[in-house]
Amino acid sequence: MKLTIARIAELVDGEILSGAPDAEVVGVSIDTRTLEEGNLFVALKGEHADGHSYVNKAVKAGAAVALVSRREAADQVAGIAERKGTAFVLVDDTLKALHDLARGWLEIVKPRVVGITGSTGKTSTKELMAATLGQRFRTAATPENENNEIGVPLTALRAAEDTEVLIVEMGMRGRGQIAELCDIVNPEIGVVTSIGPSHIELLGSVDEIIAAKSELLKALPYQGLAVIEAGKPYSEKLEQASNARVMTVGVDLEDAKVMATHVTLDSSACASAHVLSLKGEFDITLGVPGLHQLTNALMVVAVAQELGIPSEIIEKGLEEARVGGMRFKMDINAATDLTVINDAYNANPNSMEQAVRTLASLDAPGRRICVIGDMLELGDTAPDEHRAAGAIVAHCEIDYLFAFGDYATHLLEGARLNGMDEKTNRIARAYDWIELDLMLEELQAALEPGDIVLVKASRGMELERVADVLLGVTTVDEVMAPPAARDPLFDQTTSPLDTIESAPVGTPASDVPGIEEDTL
Repeated sequence: MKLTIARIAELVDGEILSGAPDAEVVGVSIDTRTLEEGNLFVALKGEHADGHSYVNKAVKAGAAVALVSRREAADQVAGIAERKGTAFVLVDDTLKALHDLARGWLEIVKPRVVGITGSTGKTSTKELMAATLGQRFRTAATPENENNEIGVPLTALRAAEDTEVLIVEMGMRGRGQIAELCDIVNPEIGVVTSIGPSHIELLGSVDEIIAAKSELLKALPYQGLAVIEAGKPYSEKLEQASNARVMTVGVDLEDAKVMATHVTLDSSACASAHVLSLKGEFDITLGVPGLHQLTNALMVVAVAQELGIPSEIIEKGLEEARVGGMRFKMDINAATDLTVINDAYNANPNSMEQAVRTLASLDAPGRRICVIGDMLELGDTAPDEHRAAGAIVAHCEIDYLFAFGDYATHLLEGARLNGMDEKTNRIARAYDWIELDLMLEELQAALEPGDIVLVKASRGMELERVADVLLGVTTVDEVMAPPAARDPLFDQTTSPLDTIESAPVGTPASDVPGIEEDTL
């Protein structure tokens, strides 16, 4: 973002308290720890911290202007602000002003905006899409998982003036929130990835989740495009929600308008397929592991074709695309000849099933082993969903199941009721929270060279610790050490959110210990 202070004040309906109106501002920050000289500092008030308490730091760090809703915050630092050349703009509500500023900036830039939401796969789809569309257009996208009422406007304001396509990931914690985000960025294309019962305790039912996700499709213009999965129980409801054209995608589904056939997996679990679409057919090979990524890739194909990108560029983008860590990340411990799949970034029933089925599809010289932790925020459905996950493990003929957490016994029950027991030489065991060391020791004792292990759980379970032990990155003793021993800066008297400056709700949940990511 590059705007004068006068233009910023105009866009946010603010009052310039001090400073030169014609001074140029470059970039926006809500956190003085990352603020750069010449930035606009927005003093947001969060649940555990108030950005107005950090205005002094923002001035010292070289902020060109600070956006505040409390006049006294400017008055208290008037002297140093004058010496440093920091201006102040007063508004009624700094969060609303951030939204207004983002909306105004996009009206200047005029990129084509793609919105992405869903219960599962939206971050991976965003990464695949950014890599593919970036082959042809100047593209900007949501960093990490900054997909809420703070992250979305910041994503818009990070877009350079020459941005041609902006990809915006949209999360939510309730009805109306995606509609609010759409009002900021005005998407032309909407993508809804897989929908499931993630965070059902927040919305009450899957139907409510579908309705909340439909807000993206309802916001699309008539000449826009909605991209959804074919053949799902919710497909018809999503299609009915949109006034825009609808493009359906699916694997081996003849009613899908973009369909993948002849699917294979290589030794790294990367899928290849033949794609049939209304605009031609071609082959793709993904550069990211996981059978589930193929559906995400088909959504990218639909968007890329809508934007006029030829098939050879789509093929190149999907092959070169990569996604973040702990998303079906495969590593080999050369010392033990053990393959470890770290998929501990997050989990819900949909992603759990996809991960287990991908593991079952892989060629492995040894046995297939699942280490599964709790899927969080499923409310009253949690016991049944974990039993269902155990049943999938059994049906996929996984050799070992190590279940960990509050719902481990439900996982075990589902697996054993569906034929996973020692009579079939397939073993399932359950461990509660205080038995992590026991599980690690028994897991290590059971492993043999050539085995392949899937580690999967919700982020709050921190099950990446298991992957680290299996790969020799750390030891069981180090994993079991108290937090103070693992991190000398840890203070058990301080809430993790108390350490987040300015606007804690804008910090990626994956960066805050003990806070589950909003995958919605």
